[in-house]
Amino acid sequence: MTKRRNSLKKLSLLIALAVLLAASLQAARPALAEDAGSAAESAYVTDTSKDVKIESKSGVVLDAAHDIVLYDKKADEKMYPASCTKVLTALVVLENAPDLKKQVTVSQEAIDSLEEGSSHIALVPGEKVTIQDLLYGLILESGNDCANVLAEEIGGSKEGFAEMMNKKAQELGAVNSHFVNPHGMPHKQHYTTAHDLAIIMDACIKNEQFVKIDSALKYKIKKTNKSKSRELWNSHRMILNKYAYYEGVVGGKSGFTKQSKCCLITYAKKNGMDLIVVVMRNGTPHGCVEDTAALLDFYLKKHKVIQTTGGSDFVTKVGNKDVPFTEKDVTDVIVPKNASAEDLKLDNELKSDLELPIAKGDVIGKQYISADGRLVGTTDLVSTEDVRSYLLYIIGAIAAAALIFIAAVAIMMKTSKNRRKKRRNKRLFS
Repeated sequence: MTKRRNSLKKLSLLIALAVLLAASLQAARPALAEDAGSAAESAYVTDTSKDVKIESKSGVVLDAAHDIVLYDKKADEKMYPASCTKVLTALVVLENAPDLKKQVTVSQEAIDSLEEGSSHIALVPGEKVTIQDLLYGLILESGNDCANVLAEEIGGSKEGFAEMMNKKAQELGAVNSHFVNPHGMPHKQHYTTAHDLAIIMDACIKNEQFVKIDSALKYKIKKTNKSKSRELWNSHRMILNKYAYYEGVVGGKSGFTKQSKCCLITYAKKNGMDLIVVVMRNGTPHGCVEDTAALLDFYLKKHKVIQTTGGSDFVTKVGNKDVPFTEKDVTDVIVPKNASAEDLKLDNELKSDLELPIAKGDVIGKQYISADGRLVGTTDLVSTEDVRSYLLYIIGAIAAAALIFIAAVAIMMKTSKNRRKKRRNKRLFS
């Protein structure tokens, strides 16, 4: 009896090891990252600066719906952003202020630290204003005093708030930027790029409260304990009812210092396109507007939005198994007006480290969509079936059989034990 029990224990141990092996192989499925890499992306035309001639030293057009750069003129060159900084300031405040109606007291430091020539809305120490009022003053009138008060309220100090700005910029992928203040006054360590500003603005337009503030033509701050009411007007020249209005422009932010020259961020929504245009280092505000209008003209008037087919059936080999896959999404892309869906080129780039098992819905690569050699869109490629290796099927079958066997042995042992107990009771009573 003892030998049989020992044998059963050994068998149970072996079966348990087999089950653990199967589980560990399943747990060791490769982590499938979100991106397949940029090898295919680098094969496309990158010099788009000849498409439109602009006077600004740097410029970018971002397809905000798909995070695709359509136009690039020195877009990754580091420059002073001036008051364009304030779109990031507003975003950080909106994400960290639970109550926009909260009243804040203007500190002496916030006013005394303003540099000569700073734009402001004439806040005074001891004045009580709401965070919402300060945000409108920040964006519409580009108030540096508003920026300082908001930084102290949200970050504890201007330095603490700058740390929050840099952290947020890094999270968004604005990796060529560094900020030391909330308003954009010149500093050697305060810089960004046209591309980074477009990335930051892309995050801003996803915030409904930001868009509401940024697109307002005017706003009234009610009488406070230190001041009569103030009427604020939007300083972006291209929004509705302004003298350089461009149809479709929703909002944006302008900036100017002697060091940065004129800079302008613009968000436009028209003809199914969501475009962010950034121009930097132009000689005049009017020059910024002209460059922005030229870029918008090129894409809104000479391009259109079409839909890729999507739902294609592809198969690749991983090990000795076929893995079927398809596009995760049907994608809208911006193409020249004379292009059609048949003119699009689809390049699939699969991950180089794919291993079985692969689960249905796993991202296994990326599809790059191009027109005339220019990248116009991307989408993830996903597996359409669960695919496992033969080894796992075998181990799984062994594990299943083992579990059945263990259950059967347990039942037999329990039955045998009950029988012995009945015989023992019978002898006892007899």
